[in-house]
Amino acid sequence: MYIDTVIVGGGICGVNLALWLKEKDHDYLLLEKKDLLGPWKHHRWNAFQLNTPNCCNLLHGQQLELEEWSVGKDYEKQRQLWQEYIAQSNLHYKDHHKVTSIARVSDSNEPRAKFSIQIEPQEEDPLFSISCRNVVCCSGENHVPKTPNVAAKAPSNILQMHSRDFKGPEQFPKKDKAILVVGSGQSGIQIVDHLLDAGKKVWFCTSQGPGIFRSYRGKDVFYWLERMGMTQITDEMRKTMPNAEQMRYGRKPVVGSSSSLSFFSVARKGATILGSLEDIQDGKFLMKGNRLENVKVAMSAYQKYSDTVKGWIAKQPEEVQAALPAETPETDLPEPEWECLDELLESNGPTEMSLKDCQGVIWATGYRSAVSSYLKIPEAIESDMNARTGSPDVMVSQSVPGLFYSGFPWIRGMLSDVIKGFEMDHEILSAKIVSQEEIKCDKQTMQK
Repeated sequence: MYIDTVIVGGGICGVNLALWLKEKDHDYLLLEKKDLLGPWKHHRWNAFQLNTPNCCNLLHGQQLELEEWSVGKDYEKQRQLWQEYIAQSNLHYKDHHKVTSIARVSDSNEPRAKFSIQIEPQEEDPLFSISCRNVVCCSGENHVPKTPNVAAKAPSNILQMHSRDFKGPEQFPKKDKAILVVGSGQSGIQIVDHLLDAGKKVWFCTSQGPGIFRSYRGKDVFYWLERMGMTQITDEMRKTMPNAEQMRYGRKPVVGSSSSLSFFSVARKGATILGSLEDIQDGKFLMKGNRLENVKVAMSAYQKYSDTVKGWIAKQPEEVQAALPAETPETDLPEPEWECLDELLESNGPTEMSLKDCQGVIWATGYRSAVSSYLKIPEAIESDMNARTGSPDVMVSQSVPGLFYSGFPWIRGMLSDVIKGFEMDHEILSAKIVSQEEIKCDKQTMQK
C-alpha cells in the first residue's frame, strides 16, 4: 500500500497536522498505536487541568467556544470539544496501529516511495506495511516514562507509580502515612497541590526549575508573552540571543492551572519541602542538601519574568500603556502564592525521611522520546537527535529528505512543542510537503 505522507502519532500534534493536510487535499494517513488522543484521556489524573488558556488550545480550523483567556477550569469540556471536532473532520487515520519500524525503502513498485513503514499486525485489519514518500514523526517527547534507578531500592510495601499512572488521592488510602512526590516540574507540583487539597500528608522532593507568574494586572501570563512577542521567537532568532543555550536546554517555567503554584504555596498547605532525592538506604530516603538552592532558583526566575514584563510595559509609548490593563495592589506581583516563607529560606530542611512513615512514591520525573524505538535510520538519529534529550532538533531532517519531525522543542520556534506552536509549525510544514507534490506534478506535465 502506498500513501504519500504518513504521520506517526495520534496526539494533538499528529491530529493537527492531519487537519492541515486534509484541508490541502493531500494524500496522508495518521497512525496511532492506541486511541486517538489517548494520552489526553488515559495518562492524566482525574483532576488534571490544562495550564494554557483556551485560545492557545485550538486545533487547526477549530472555533473558540470557551472563554478566551480562561485557564484550567474547563479541561473536560476542552477534551470533549477536541473529540467532537475530530469526529466531524473525517480524518484519514487508523488507531490501534503501532508502528514498529520506519526504514528506507528497499523494494517497491511505487517509484515515489522513499520509506517502508511496518505496523504491528492486527487480526481485524490486514494492513501491516506501507510505503510512502514522506513520514512525519509526531510521537513527541512525553512518551516513555522515566524513573530513576534509585526506585529499585524502595521496599515492596511502598506503592510506586509514575505520574502518568496517578489518577487520584484514593490510590493512597492510609491517612497516617506520607506520599513522597519526586520531581517539581509541572506535573509534580500540581499533583502535590491536589494531594494536599485531599488532606493527604505529602513529602515533596524538589528539583531546580524556574517559576513564573500566572496572572498580572488581571491578565494571563500568555497574554503578556503574546504582547511582548515572546511566542513568535524562532529558533534562528534564539541562536542570536545571549541566553541561547539556556533557552534551548533549560527547563520550562512551572505555573499552576487557574492560579500560581510555588514551593511556598504548597508548604503553607502542609507539604514537607525537601531537597532532591539522592538515595534510598538504611530504611531511609536520603536527600541532597539543596532545598535552599532549588527554592532560590525558582524565586529568581519568577522575579526575572516579573521584571521583564514590567520593564517592557515601561518602555511602551503612552498610548500603548493606556490601552493595557491597569496595575492595582490586588493585581501587582508577586502573587500571594509566591509570598515567601522564612523557614524555606533559612535552611536545607530535613535530609532524611523514614521509609516506614511512607505509603507510596509518585515519580514525577518526566519522559523520553520513543522515536529511536521505531525509526530504523541510524544516520537520522545520529545527525538529528539532541544528545541531551534524545529528541529531534529540527523540523526537516537534514540527512534524510522526506523525513520530518513535529511536536518537539525548538524545531521552528519557542512554542514548537505546545498546542499553539503546532499550528504555527504546521502551516510551514504542510506547505512544504504539498509543494513537493506540486513540483513533482509540474515535472510530469513538462515531460509529457
